[in-house]
Amino acid sequence: MAERYLASWIARHDNGWITLIEDQGDGTWAAWALPDGTPVTGSDYIEMDDVSAKAAAEFALRHKSGHRECSDDCSSWEPHSHSPP
Repeated sequence: MAERYLASWIARHDNGWITLIEDQGDGTWAAWALPDGTPVTGSDYIEMDDVSAKAAAEFALRHKSGHRECSDDCSSWEPHSHSPP
């Protein structure tokens, strides 16, 4: 059987937080905002597509950390993939 990979996207922010979205394999996307290095558990939002999930993660970042606007020290969304646990 071929190994399955999950798509995810991550952006790092100048306040030490990250935004993260991940394909759940069922057509939905989970979205998070959390301090970099914090274990990922649960999710902040579940959305129907990657565009909505990115917006939800950015909303969570503003709400949870107070990060209002990205600077040149923040990264763009970068794609990643990994095997599910």
